[in-house]
Amino acid sequence: MNSHSEDHSEQAPSETSDLWRKAVVFAARAHKGMRSDKLDAPYIAHAVRVAMSVTLDFGCADPQVLAAALLHDVVEKSDKSLEEITGFFGGTVAMWVLALSKAPGENKDSYWKGVEKSPWQVRIIKAADALDHLDCPPEERPARMKSIKKAIVLLETDEPPVRRARRKLIAVVANMQVDA
Repeated sequence: MNSHSEDHSEQAPSETSDLWRKAVVFAARAHKGMRSDKLDAPYIAHAVRVAMSVTLDFGCADPQVLAAALLHDVVEKSDKSLEEITGFFGGTVAMWVLALSKAPGENKDSYWKGVEKSPWQVRIIKAADALDHLDCPPEERPARMKSIKKAIVLLETDEPPVRRARRKLIAVVANMQVDA
């Protein structure tokens, strides 16, 4: 395959690692000073856990997907713009980040319908995001479980990472029902 192929597994290691490393730095700067409500941890930890879940739990190591996972909350929760993401990471990553960003005033149903119509890469990032949000106080668990169940519905296609994500989320739901 030539170096301009859409299959990012053919990229040189430095190209691959540069994209996600650049995304970590960009997201860390965008979320600087922000804390995660649930764990009182730096907010960037959430983005890193989402990217790790995409790779380790769902088996997707595509550098553009990992960059979008790391950046998934940047537009919604910081002063960084979609134009900046496009400039640094390209149109595909920016399009995925936009699909993962809830617009001001947008209701949850409209947001989830948009994610449902998005490419599989967006849907697995959303599944990883929902999975990470399960690490929450017990009183928040029912609402978070609704998100997990919505995420499972997003995972109805046959791409290998999507199938792995669906199995993982179904197993989490089953385990939580046993623990309840």
